[in-house]
Amino acid sequence: MKHFIYIILFILSIQVVDAQQTVKISGRDSSYAGDSIRFMTISNHITEKEKFLAGTRVKSSGKFSLTFSLNKPRKCFTYLGTKKAQIILEPSKTYKIGLPEKKEITQAQLRDPYFTPTRVYLDIIEHPENDVNQKVRKFDAFYQDYLGHLSIKKIRNEQIKQPDSAIAAIREKFPPQNSPYFKTHRYYRISYISSFIYDWSASLMLKKFFKNKPFHFHHPVYQTRLNQTLSDYLKNLISKGILDRRYSKNYSLRRFKHHLDTAGLFSNDSLRSYTHLLSLYNGNYQEYFSFKGIMYQLDSITETTEIPEIKSYAKDLRKNIIRLRKGSPAPGFSLYDQDSVEADLSLFRGKFILLTFYSSYSNKAKRQLSLLQALYKKYKKHLEIVTVSVDKQFSKICNIADREEYNWTFLNYRKSSDILEDYRVKDYPVYYLLSPRGKMLLSPAPSPTKNLETKLKKLINKELIRRKREQYKNNQKQEEDSFTPY
Repeated sequence: MKHFIYIILFILSIQVVDAQQTVKISGRDSSYAGDSIRFMTISNHITEKEKFLAGTRVKSSGKFSLTFSLNKPRKCFTYLGTKKAQIILEPSKTYKIGLPEKKEITQAQLRDPYFTPTRVYLDIIEHPENDVNQKVRKFDAFYQDYLGHLSIKKIRNEQIKQPDSAIAAIREKFPPQNSPYFKTHRYYRISYISSFIYDWSASLMLKKFFKNKPFHFHHPVYQTRLNQTLSDYLKNLISKGILDRRYSKNYSLRRFKHHLDTAGLFSNDSLRSYTHLLSLYNGNYQEYFSFKGIMYQLDSITETTEIPEIKSYAKDLRKNIIRLRKGSPAPGFSLYDQDSVEADLSLFRGKFILLTFYSSYSNKAKRQLSLLQALYKKYKKHLEIVTVSVDKQFSKICNIADREEYNWTFLNYRKSSDILEDYRVKDYPVYYLLSPRGKMLLSPAPSPTKNLETKLKKLINKELIRRKREQYKNNQKQEEDSFTPY
């Protein structure tokens, strides 16, 4: 019996090792000496959540290498200055790569909410056998040219001759060659060409390309096509009145869930659950569904699904939706103040906290500092103002604060901090009002030029009344506890 158990454990250990295969990456570029290289991937294609895979620091000689576990082919990327360098990594393969020409990102670009890094391919110096990157890059170059050709014809209202033959020729020109990843890539690129030529409806696209087909959680082309198709499908439901703001939000949610179960397009469990999650996420921001209803269904999906990816997606969506929502805990942080003393959010609890984000690139942010000073002088008994400066030279705002006698707290944003992402800071200035217990109150808060003071005064008065009532109850309880009968 013992021998049998050992054999079973040995087989399971082999399966685990096989599931978690490794990828090796190496290269050399002296211009990046001392820099960090971090490889990421998208772990949630609804929220576009980025997941860290592995990283290393480039040696003074310019050499770098890293090895990490990977169980399926994944499109990965690394941020290198102004570039977002991409590569498809496959398990059990070794890649010798070249980095793009180094170009540092400027402070202005860092503060620009519309700046996006330029997407480039990582140069593969030594291709592993049967490398999918070569197949994908050659196909995509042809695909973009062909799509441009079709677009010109559509603009000119010209007839596209023998489209089926053209699509068949593309398949013949780019055979899958025993690469499941490339086969999926090619299939869903061609699906877009077909829908572009024939103007197929979202319902027909779902029926032809997604219903009863394998579901690919980590394939970016599949996910892009699916998200766009589902987005068009949901717009169609709105036009048909299945989703309508005239209905109560709870009724709309029940009505939509019934539609998913009965439409006949979502027999695949993964597809139906994914569509459900995407709709809950979009329905929250478009205000079609009630917040409580969305939370209930996300929790229900998390508890009942047997699909690990769906469970992970549901948890991510719940966290994303409640983040920064009124009543949710404010994201914590730990930054240095003007005296180089580390300060975290918990230090300011007990008072209302007006959290502000400042950049000297914003003239509006500069002008509003004097308004913040007036607000602080008037309400400092009940209010703390915490200004996070994103300027590279923190001394600039510190000098202004000393000269103008701005006596509230200024903190120095560090590039390694997640605070800008946690608070979704895209422009400056931006304001958030936190409760004395560290919960989100106004997210975001209006600026001092609008009705911030009116709202703040109302909330302070409400808090003072709550404290008086609590104190009265405590006094009553103490009197009762101290009472001794004769």
